[in-house]
Amino acid sequence: MTGILLHRSGGNYAPELVARHQSLGIVFACGMVVVLLAKAWSQVLGRIGWLYRTLLFVNVAVMAVAGHDGGSLTHGPGFLFDSAPATLRKLLKLPAKPGSEANQPIEDWPVYGRIVAPILEHRCGSCHNEAKTKGNLRMDTHAFLLQGGKEGPAVVAGKVERSGLIVRAEFPEDDEERMPPDGKPGFAAAELVVLKWWIAQGASSEKSVSDLNPAAEVMTAIREVAAAR
Repeated sequence: MTGILLHRSGGNYAPELVARHQSLGIVFACGMVVVLLAKAWSQVLGRIGWLYRTLLFVNVAVMAVAGHDGGSLTHGPGFLFDSAPATLRKLLKLPAKPGSEANQPIEDWPVYGRIVAPILEHRCGSCHNEAKTKGNLRMDTHAFLLQGGKEGPAVVAGKVERSGLIVRAEFPEDDEERMPPDGKPGFAAAELVVLKWWIAQGASSEKSVSDLNPAAEVMTAIREVAAAR
């Protein structure tokens, strides 16, 4: 019920994923009724029968898939493994995160890929991704970030004051237009410093930290953001 209310409250969700999540939720609810009946029947017979255990196992599997779909709708596709530590990624034979070389100096990091994108994924990714596009805005790629949504571009290269991302992030906490919305942590001060600097320098998708030659206070903010991960 809460999922249906959330879906109808606004935001563009991937229709196929919504339909599957809803269908599996209904199947799970009906399946639990059948499981309870099977358990009652087994207790009448004085033993737990194979039918009850089989139905329970199948229903747990349905619940797992439905729950994963719900998480994908809320937090974005791949939410289970996107933040997995390097050791777990290696154990599960998942591809390494782009630019995750541990010994690479911060000065050589691509600003968008290693610094800006992770900030946006952490603060905005749950509402602006492939499966869920509130305000018709996706922020999971550089191109979509510049394209913007129904309220205009989230980022205007070289124009901090015209970039909706920054404007909304600096609204008062009690303003309903503030992003992230009420109940979700806002950007840290260091994150805003980095985002404003990146936008002012042209919002490049490829240039490294050293290419953009940050001032000392910006470099301090970059290191603070990197250390907070």
